[in-house]
Formats: sequence, C-alpha cells, structure tokens
Amino acid sequence: MTGLKAIATASLVLCLLALASCGGGESTTGGGQSKTSVALESTPAAVVAKANRNCEQMLRDVVQVGREAQRTAYETAQELTTKGLAEPGMKLIKGLARNQQALQDEADSSSFDTYAASFDPIIVLGEQWLAAQRRLDFERAGQLEELLTDRGAEQRVLAQRAGLAKCSVDFLDAMVRSATS
Repeated sequence: MTGLKAIATASLVLCLLALASCGGGESTTGGGQSKTSVALESTPAAVVAKANRNCEQMLRDVVQVGREAQRTAYETAQELTTKGLAEPGMKLIKGLARNQQALQDEADSSSFDTYAASFDPIIVLGEQWLAAQRRLDFERAGQLEELLTDRGAEQRVLAQRAGLAKCSVDFLDAMVRSATS
C-alpha cells in the first residue's frame, strides 16, 4: 500500500469509528455487578447469541473490505476513502443494523431496543459524511465526523447495556489494520 493510501486509511479512524462500531469494554455498577451481567438478565440469551453472531460476521466482512481496499489501486486518497472504505462500510453497517433491529421483537428488552435504534442516526450521519466527502466539503465532513464519533461512543455504551460482548469489537480498527497490513 502506498503512503497515500496509508494516510487516507488512517484519516478514517474518526469518521468510520461510528460507522463500524458497536460495543465497548465492561463497566461496573454499584455493588460490583457489571452492567453487562445485569443486561443479560433482561435480554434473552438466544437473542444475545444471535446479535453476537451478527457482530462476528460484521468483523469478518470489515476485514475483507480492508483487504480489498489494499488490493485495489485508487488514484486519490479521496477515492480510497469514499469508494474503497466508506461506501462498503456503509453497506455493512446498514446490514448489521437490519440484522440487529430484526431481533428487537424477540429480545423484548428496552436496553436492546435502545441499542438497535442507535444505528439509525449513525447511518444518517454516515450518509451525510459520505456526501460531504464526495463534494470535497471537508469542513462539513469534519463536523459530521465529530457527530459520528459521539454517536459511536454512545452506541458502545448501549451495546454494553444490552449485554453484547461480541459486539465490543472495534470494527474500524479491524478494517484499518487489514487495509494497511
């Protein structure tokens, strides 16, 4: 991969964080009980297992996107960013959102519902970011990156509360590593 590709890929860290994130570390509530273990009591184990499998598939897919971006000769960093990573990343996050949201009725859990609904603003902001990048409106893209980063951080907390241990994978890191290694 050329230096240009590596720089462009690294610049995606902030903006794609939200596009390819779901989950985070485990934290504790008063009394030493983890939020994750509390959430597992309210989200059925079968739903947690399905949602975790969805996230594991997402991880495999983002690694593939990164590898494909590495093998493809893009003429510009902007082309790599939009066509090589962001466009396929948006398709993946939309697919994960559909899969997770399809589990809401079965979950019958407010924590899972909140997590599943958190994909909607991320997708809207991601599409706006991609449009700004295509227009070369880097000021607007930067503003959207900040919003995406905030929504990604919120989503990681929501995933914890829903008890989704396998969704704590940093999907962006996996994509960047596979695109730059």
